Amino acid sequence: MPFYDLLYSLSRKLWPQLESFSEPNRSVGVGEVFASLYGALLSVIGLTWLVFQTSPIVFTDSLATLALLFILLVIFEQLSFFMIVELYADNYGSTDDSLHSMVIWAGLFILGPTMLWLPIGLQLVKFIREWRSANRAASRWNRVRNLALYTATTTTPYLLGLAVYRAIGGSIPLANLEVLNIFQSMIGIGVSFLVALLIWSPYIAYTVTMQKRFAGAESGPVLRFILIALVLPALAQPFAILASSLYVGYGLWVFLFYMSGLILVAYLARQFSRSAEHSRQQSRQLEKLEKLGRALLNAPPDASTLPEILSEHIPGMFPSGNIVIWLSPNEILYQAPEGWTIDIETVSETAFVLGEARAYLFNEPLPWDPNDGNHNAIILAPISAEEGARVIGGIYMELHSLIGPWSLSALARLFPAVHTLTDQIASAIDQAEDYAQTLAYQGMAQELRLAGQIQASFLPSEFPNVPGWQLAVTLEPARGLSGDFFDLIPLPSGRLGILIADVADKGFGAALYMALSRTLLRTYAIEYPLRPDLVFSEANERILSDASANLFITVFYGILDPEKDTLTYCNAGHNPPLHLSNKQGGSAALIRTGMPIGIDEDALWDRKVITFDPGDTLVLYTDGIPDAQNESGEFFDEDQLVAVAEANKGASAYEMQDAILKRVRGFVNGAPQFDDITLMVLARDN
Repeated sequence: MPFYDLLYSLSRKLWPQLESFSEPNRSVGVGEVFASLYGALLSVIGLTWLVFQTSPIVFTDSLATLALLFILLVIFEQLSFFMIVELYADNYGSTDDSLHSMVIWAGLFILGPTMLWLPIGLQLVKFIREWRSANRAASRWNRVRNLALYTATTTTPYLLGLAVYRAIGGSIPLANLEVLNIFQSMIGIGVSFLVALLIWSPYIAYTVTMQKRFAGAESGPVLRFILIALVLPALAQPFAILASSLYVGYGLWVFLFYMSGLILVAYLARQFSRSAEHSRQQSRQLEKLEKLGRALLNAPPDASTLPEILSEHIPGMFPSGNIVIWLSPNEILYQAPEGWTIDIETVSETAFVLGEARAYLFNEPLPWDPNDGNHNAIILAPISAEEGARVIGGIYMELHSLIGPWSLSALARLFPAVHTLTDQIASAIDQAEDYAQTLAYQGMAQELRLAGQIQASFLPSEFPNVPGWQLAVTLEPARGLSGDFFDLIPLPSGRLGILIADVADKGFGAALYMALSRTLLRTYAIEYPLRPDLVFSEANERILSDASANLFITVFYGILDPEKDTLTYCNAGHNPPLHLSNKQGGSAALIRTGMPIGIDEDALWDRKVITFDPGDTLVLYTDGIPDAQNESGEFFDEDQLVAVAEANKGASAYEMQDAILKRVRGFVNGAPQFDDITLMVLARDN
């Protein structure tokens, strides 16, 4: 490409470091220089024209109006909205804009060309502020390109559109809202947009060509996205006709009333764009994590394919520009993009002492490199094995600033997905280590212990401390593997998800089914923190579509709200938990609200709510307790369970648990255990 070679030769003289860049990054740098140069030339032409069109008397006679318009420009700049679009697989385009161009046209129709000095001055202030914080050449060239193209498109297009408007009979200030005046104004706005599009065309053509050359992307999606990014903000410009007419015809207060409505619209658009992007990211992460989890379950137990699996599922999971996942400085599981490197040894030292994920804001000092004052937002998370007892690696990701700098709250929203990813990797590594040990002994008993260890890693390693509440849990497998499981899921606003379940089988099949079910239930519990019925529906649909084991699972899932002392629950065919209340006749069983999960894809579950009074207790259990048998073949049954629970009403959670287990063991009297036993006791303090 002779033209590209010419541009590169010129850009290298202005930016010598381009020679050390990879070819794709070099093309981006050449584009920045190219746009800066031709944008600067057009800016000089536009500014010269603006100088001759400026009326100094406007600065004296209309200073208050200029100040008002400047304030409106600042407000709308702060209320920018954005759009992020997937151009092709795992590659995104982003753009942000605001209604400030509508304010510019309103000012032009009221004051004339002199108005244009306001947005140019505002952009110059923004450029100076960003220039001071940009320590890298790439960041500074990006700022120069933005300033050059903004100035070029804020002078010549508006001036030419205004000249056409005047040439066809338009007046300044805009007289009224007669059809002819509206038509003349729309012509001027349209001419301005077309000229701005013409100014952007060289940079658009260059960008599309480079995307096709280095990314192999089709030009259509990229071109459509760029055109949409330019057209959408322009759709608001005709509202300037009404704004200027209101100012001229009805005065300041009516104009401000109209603008306040547009400010509200801009604010809502900004909030909507943020919510939409958060929802897109969360859905993307859940989808990717779910596919990764299934791939790990289906992978060889020795983790030999772990790097390939990560390479397939990690891209696009997070808005990360640079990411590396390692087990040790010499064992990199995944690293992107190609050609990017980082000193893993120094970063891993920090990861080993963190104990949990940590976020670092834009330009925040880094523990491993205090002198790096120019970096994007970073998340660093350790990968811990053996239920957090041993750090075996870490994840480092440097995030794209697609629209603006990341905040701590925005980074915190990524933590659940990051923790799930580290848990999945740690589980895969745990499984690989245990599998290697199993192969050494070559025995079924050892394989059973391996599976039991893996399965145990799915259970909570510690119980959350909920002030005013007591929680006691025990799980006793009948064999090396268990079809029972429980989970305690931290939810927003201090709520806690409480889950107990039983797979209708034993052995390896039930254990694998339990692992899949637990992952799906936890995933959807986080996605629907207030709706246990939706958690069941989504998990049921996914289990039936992804698993063909002809198994089902009984589940009780409740959402405890400690502030309201309520439990919102659904019971999918599970043994009804016993609610012991201090009120007269207040004890009751929480009946089933639907069938077990994994039977009918159209199944639905009712949602119930109970309230806890001081001293109330909830006893949750699996069928291993009522089905416990003594040597005579007699069952312990639910009547004895209710009796021992009623006899210990008002006891602490641990005392209640101990009393029930002692009664069961005394009844069995040494007979073999045929079913898994899981017992959970939740009690509210007196």
